[in-house]
Order: sequence, then structure tokens, then C-alpha cells
Amino acid sequence: MWFDKIMEDCKEALIISKKNKGIFIPIFIQLGFSFFLGILIAIIVIVSIIGTFRVNFGSFNTWQSFVSILPVAIGFVIIISLIAIIFNALLEVGSISLYKAAVEGIKPTSKHFFQGIKNYFLKVFGGSMFLGIVGLILSPIIFALLILYTVIIGVLTAGWGMTFLSTILLVFFLPWPIIVVLDNISPIKAIGKSFVFGKKNFLALFIVLLAYTLLTRYLVSGLGIFVAAFGGWFLVGVLATYIKVVVILFYKRESETVVYK
Repeated sequence: MWFDKIMEDCKEALIISKKNKGIFIPIFIQLGFSFFLGILIAIIVIVSIIGTFRVNFGSFNTWQSFVSILPVAIGFVIIISLIAIIFNALLEVGSISLYKAAVEGIKPTSKHFFQGIKNYFLKVFGGSMFLGIVGLILSPIIFALLILYTVIIGVLTAGWGMTFLSTILLVFFLPWPIIVVLDNISPIKAIGKSFVFGKKNFLALFIVLLAYTLLTRYLVSGLGIFVAAFGGWFLVGVLATYIKVVVILFYKRESETVVYK
């Protein structure tokens, strides 16, 4: 039964996670980058606002100021987004290589992390850019459907609707970087194979990923504001690491049945 299989993998992932504490190191790397990026954004925003007021001092016009700063703001968003995509791709392939080593019974080290970056970064970066562009193109449609859902079903259930939608997207698209690393294939083929994998094992993946989504959303906030502010990032990181180990184990179990041409 699919339920027994996914539960076995959840149990095995817990054992692997306890045995290999090194797989959690990328959480702290992510924290450092987020802290750095947050400071960088704050500095650039403050400098831009001060610069705009200085240029328009004495003849300040809200619309003219907005138009003058708009190209800079757009350029800033593009650059920050590109930096975030590059870093996330680096961290993703390095982390998955650590998880892969742990699952295969090898002690994960920095060698696995950097080897993963060397071998798979360009593939995952290219796939991330492709999905980002597709998401940008489809965003007006998704936004319109969300508004339609809110109007028809109700505002109170919109949050749950987004939760289920995000979980469904995770089912089909969370595994693709894992598949790139495990199978060493192109990002487009990995995305296609990820979709087939999600389709064939929808219920098992949906239940596990829904539990993960709800835990990350409510567990941290349920522990209090202080814990959420200072320890939430770690708890979320631990859960994300664990769930990816589960997906790796489940994919390795089912990979022979996942055929994409």
C-alpha cells in the first residue's frame, strides 16, 4: 500500500536525519544569506528614498518622484531576484547532494556539497529561471482565479484554498531539483519527470506535503512570537530538510515506475 510505503520512508528519514546532523548546516547558510540580503535591501531602499527627496527638494511632486524612481526600483527588483535565484540554486544542489550521500549511507561532508554545486548548479539555475518566467506569465491568470475563488466561495476559506493550491504545486514541482541530482538529467526532463512522479504518487505526496505545509505555517506561530521571531527559521529549515529526505527516499523507491519521454 502507498500509505505504508510513505510512512516507512518518513520513519527512515527521521533515522537518517538523527544520524547525520551535517545535513542541517545549509539552514545556517540560508540564514546568513537572508540576513545579508535583508540589510542590502534596507540600505538600497533608504538611499533611493533619500536621493529622490534631495533631487526633488523644494519642488516635490509625488507623481514625478514616483516616475523618476520607478526604473531604479524595477532594476533593483530584477537584480535582487536574480541574486536570490542564483543563491537558492547553489544551496539547493549542494544540500540535495548532502541528503543523497546520507541516504546512501555515506557521511555527508563539504566535499559532497561543493561537488553538487559543481555538477548540477547550471541545470537547477536554468530550470529555476524557466519556471520563474512561466510563473510570471501565468501570474495574472492565477491572481484572477484567486479573486474568483474568493468571491464565489468566500474570503474565510481563501487561506485554505491557497494552502491546498500551494501543496498541489509542491507535489508536482518540489521533486524536480532532486531528480536532477539523483538522475543527472536536464532540467526540462527533470521537471517533466517530476510531474509524472507527482501524478503517479499524488495521494502519498499530497498528505506528507500538506502536513509539512501546515506544520511550517502553524507550529512556529503556535510556539509564540519570541520563538517564531528567533527560532522559527531553524524549525522551518529542519522541517524542509526532513521532508526533502523523505521525498528522496520515496523517489528512489518509485523511480523505476516513473517514465517520462
